[in-house]
Amino acid sequence: YVSAAYHFSNFNLKFPFSDRNEEMAYMSAYCYYKQSPRYNLDQEKTYKAIDILQEFIYNYPSSTRIDTINNLIFSLNNKLQTKTFEIVKLYYQTGKFPSAIYAADQFLNKFPETSFLEEISFIQIKSYFELAKNSIEEKKSKRVKDAIFACDNFLLSFDLGQYNEEVKAVYQQLKEIENGL
Repeated sequence: YVSAAYHFSNFNLKFPFSDRNEEMAYMSAYCYYKQSPRYNLDQEKTYKAIDILQEFIYNYPSSTRIDTINNLIFSLNNKLQTKTFEIVKLYYQTGKFPSAIYAADQFLNKFPETSFLEEISFIQIKSYFELAKNSIEEKKSKRVKDAIFACDNFLLSFDLGQYNEEVKAVYQQLKEIENGL
């Protein structure tokens, strides 16, 4: 795909007035799409593919391939979401709770309409809880309040969510810790 992308792009440079330019640009962009690796690998080529696909849309806004290009971009964005979500989970699983909280915030800012919304919010709550529970005394009060706030937001946002019972249990434990301070 690397060689093919080069040759398709090169065609457009050598023959700028060809009636095949759109097709060559599409094929080049598609080759970049195909170079995108699995989500658990470095995503530099995925970002490059998204840029090239968006460039196609910019250069050929009335193309019949726009829907296809948009679907390819959507697929690549889902891959990026999955990678970022797995990073948040890994931070939580390895006990790096401040990093998990921060990474979850960054994820939610970058992908506000993600399909992982409830699950990542739940991981963030568990991270807040673990951080609060294991804090030194001088930081415990603030961290408990932050965790309670996160629980309240979760319960308001996902009133019928699949993690509600667990979040309510965490909330109760946090209230007990707060009352003991």
